[in-house]
Amino acid sequence: MTERDGALEQFDALIGIWATEATHPELDAVVRGTTAFEWLEGGRFLLQRVHNDHEAFPDSINVIGSPEAGDGLVMEYFDSRGVRRTYGISLEEGVLRLWRDDPTFAQRFSATLGHDAFEGVWQLARTPGDWHDDLRVAYRRRTQDVRLDHSVIAVSDWDASNAFYRDVVGAELVPGGPGRVAYRLGDTQLNVHGPGVDLSDNVARLPVRPGNSDLCFVWPAPIADAVAHLERQGIEIETGPVERIGAGGDGTSVYFRDPDGSLLELISYAA
Repeated sequence: MTERDGALEQFDALIGIWATEATHPELDAVVRGTTAFEWLEGGRFLLQRVHNDHEAFPDSINVIGSPEAGDGLVMEYFDSRGVRRTYGISLEEGVLRLWRDDPTFAQRFSATLGHDAFEGVWQLARTPGDWHDDLRVAYRRRTQDVRLDHSVIAVSDWDASNAFYRDVVGAELVPGGPGRVAYRLGDTQLNVHGPGVDLSDNVARLPVRPGNSDLCFVWPAPIADAVAHLERQGIEIETGPVERIGAGGDGTSVYFRDPDGSLLELISYAA
């Protein structure tokens, strides 16, 4: 096991991939993105990679660890505009803080972490002590390593279904063809079709229409974790857990419904 100093060890709580939604006082939009935290091999530094889906918000890569000299921790920030900054950073008793002292552009950030979600606010001071709210970012932990067993789905309401498959399942939206959107789960693409779209290029055991679609997710953790995740999202388990024997081995399934009423299966092969 890698040994880390006590201050850096607290950052294990951030490891993983987070979907983000950011708002800024000067932009009338919610900017979605992704933030990933991972340990550099050796465990002495933490890497943070940030992507935003808006040209006004830069992408960045950050390195968190001990400074070259002195105590505490720093975050070295590099972004797609060519901006480089150094921030102080701490994570104590579940509160994440960043700060940067500059007489004309001081910054600070604070957030109380949650296991699956948290929200933080950046503040800015262009004159010393005159702090104003700047960027607000909400983080939601994405379900990792969920994969699709089979994938044909039809929907009647794009907005409701988009929220469901993004927020409940943790799928990442990717460009789709005409009349459809698509999500990516691991290495598999899930095509989501709207009403009236030609589905002749798909094969399904049932006629593919809203409310009568065929979809199964494989969950990487024990079924109890899957049930807890769905219940946190306000999803009612309709049937299960049910022992299932299939080509992938013996597993345990639960069944729930999407906004159109399609019965979905989530199966776990984990003990």
